[in-house]
Amino acid sequence: MPAITASSALASLRILDFSRVRAGPTCVKQFADFGADVIKIESPPGVDPNESMGGPRHGPDMQNLHRNKRSMTLNLKLGEARAVLERLVSTADVVVENYRPDESRTPATVRTPAPPPGTHTPEMLGRLGYPPAEIDALAQAGVIEAMK
Repeated sequence: MPAITASSALASLRILDFSRVRAGPTCVKQFADFGADVIKIESPPGVDPNESMGGPRHGPDMQNLHRNKRSMTLNLKLGEARAVLERLVSTADVVVENYRPDESRTPATVRTPAPPPGTHTPEMLGRLGYPPAEIDALAQAGVIEAMK
């Protein structure tokens, strides 16, 4: 069976992917499938206490969510890595991350508005720093109700 290659429709875009778990990687996978140059950036093993949230690194789910992406590790707690990050961001068209608003690590981002599990009320989302307009959009889209 011949290999299936990515489309080239978005080949002119470079996207940095700091997303994790499900919503962010699924969003960015769409860009990668349509040919964008996607660089998945992760912390080295043992640095991020939440690194196992997305399942086993070499498991089928992880492989599916990050297909057609290049990858690298950066320990953003180190000054040298921050310098690398700044250079990467300067060459990117889009930076995607889905950290909670109070733990965002990237200088300029497009957040995928998927709240973390257990934050299913507008009040809790407000305490986490989600803007009122985003909370309203999540409520209207049925995301908050689906998380209950």
